[in-house]
Amino acid sequence: MQSMGMNIVLLLSLLPSAGPDDARLKSLADAYQANRSSFVNVDCRFEVQFGKCATLEDALTGRLLETRFICDGRWIVRGPLVRYDFVRRSQLAPGDTQTVPRQRPTASTHGPYADDRYLINAGHILESGLAPGNVSFYGPNSHDGMGIRYHPFNTDIIGPHEYSNPQRYVEGCLTGRLTGQYDGLEIIGGVELEVVSIGLPGAVGKARMGFDPRRGHLLIYMEDSDPDTGRRRYAAYVTETQACSGGRWIPTRRISFHDPDADGTHRTEVLIVGQLNVDDAPPDEVFAMTLPAGMQVDLGRSDLERMPIKGERTVAATELPAMYDEFVKRGEELKRQKAKRRFFGGLQRMLRLPWSGTMWLTLSLVVAIVLLTVYWDRRSQSRMK
Repeated sequence: MQSMGMNIVLLLSLLPSAGPDDARLKSLADAYQANRSSFVNVDCRFEVQFGKCATLEDALTGRLLETRFICDGRWIVRGPLVRYDFVRRSQLAPGDTQTVPRQRPTASTHGPYADDRYLINAGHILESGLAPGNVSFYGPNSHDGMGIRYHPFNTDIIGPHEYSNPQRYVEGCLTGRLTGQYDGLEIIGGVELEVVSIGLPGAVGKARMGFDPRRGHLLIYMEDSDPDTGRRRYAAYVTETQACSGGRWIPTRRISFHDPDADGTHRTEVLIVGQLNVDDAPPDEVFAMTLPAGMQVDLGRSDLERMPIKGERTVAATELPAMYDEFVKRGEELKRQKAKRRFFGGLQRMLRLPWSGTMWLTLSLVVAIVLLTVYWDRRSQSRMK
């Protein structure tokens, strides 16, 4: 018994333990998430300018050397329901230049190259626009790798659907997958922030995050670096915020400045909120999407084929769980029908061939097995009666 107790103590000592920095990191991430989660109702219109800047100062003040394209966004939230539109503007503002021709969206393009529309009900996600003629439909057990990436809380820096949020970084530290440290108070962009660094164990480059304790612990600054070289990939700043009811805070202007350590011009994204309502619950009718007839539904499962929409269909977000189950059943039935056609097609091809004795014996055995199965099924049913 004593040796067993010593073994348990030894195993526990090998598990990752939370140090003082991890506790501080968790406190900051939880405070950030508390403010973020308080926005249960949102109706926000915004634009994102995609262009280039010569310096960080130009980016912070919005002096773009060129505007390659502008996307108009609308982000509507009511609890688990989300409606999202991110559409590339056909006409640029006066003085802007579109230096890159509009590309035909494909399954591999995203963001400014494709119009994205989402309808979400918790774990059910309907996405239209990324690939022409297709709509992607994800269930609770499938993964949307593209996702919503641009809105006031995210300019493509914390992943699709905010998957790589500060809490997830801290979870990585607590499990030992990542290491983190509390860097203390720093003035970044003229604002005093609580800064943390998190990255892979032994990595040169890490992600740095700056939280503002005076404004709901908003993530005001974030940079990410190459883990091998330490060269920064981007630096992202929130330059304007809005105080909301209940002591909540939301970003209203943010910029992402790419490859800040390089010479020359830098790819830059500027998000500007135009209209915002975070107090009133959006009505039911806005949480809907119309799908044209013939659009192919892709369930994101390799074992199920795409299926066409039968006639134009307007889908409400509240209908998504039932609609997903409907298409899964259709897909499973199509898979069974395809398997039957493949079986009987192979049988027909066999019958056309010159048959050997072995082939006749195999066919006889198959027929016998089928007849025995039918016989035993009927006998079992008669006994149950």
